[in-house]
Amino acid sequence: MVAAMWAYAARVLYPTQWLRRTGLLPRPAVVGDAPVDVPRPGLGDHFSRQHHRPVLLEHETEHDALVVEFDQMADVYDAFVRPFSTPIFDEALEEMQPLIRRDARMLDAGCGAGTELQRMARLVPDGEVVGIDLAAGMVNAAWASARAHGLGNCAFFQADVGDLPRVFDGAFDVVYNSLAHHHYPIRRKPRPPSIARCGRAASTAWWIPVLRGSTR
Repeated sequence: MVAAMWAYAARVLYPTQWLRRTGLLPRPAVVGDAPVDVPRPGLGDHFSRQHHRPVLLEHETEHDALVVEFDQMADVYDAFVRPFSTPIFDEALEEMQPLIRRDARMLDAGCGAGTELQRMARLVPDGEVVGIDLAAGMVNAAWASARAHGLGNCAFFQADVGDLPRVFDGAFDVVYNSLAHHHYPIRRKPRPPSIARCGRAASTAWWIPVLRGSTR
């Protein structure tokens, strides 16, 4: 699978990215409507001041079996996935960045090893990014990497996206994920309800990063 992802990135993602940046390939129209009346100012930092170490679950969940392999490969996951994920997140970030204030508080709903979370944390020096993942190994790896890179405006929680802590209700300006939603447990509703209640207002930006037009 890793070889297939790297090959796809080399043959499709990076060439597409280069062609768009040089103007040789037009950018596709954005699908959906941009958020309106986004609340200002941002919510600032909070969880990163309270939790200087990862917050891990004290009990098992019904979905633990879904993340066993992610726990086992947490230390090397980033090296395998980054060549594939980077160009995808690059494009998503171009759409997201105009909406992100320096004091925004963001939730990364499936932070993995924390590569994309660190990029977002640098955009909000007066805010913070909270990363959640059900794999404890990923949470620990993301926390260690953020600290190693001198990022203190981050907090990390082991959590199931379908059963997030109530303290997250209305606590974030922006909720996003990068290449994580397809790992969410299948539910009757397409969007996990506990994530929907984390935004401070109905206009909170919900982003599922996709490199549009690259899969056809």
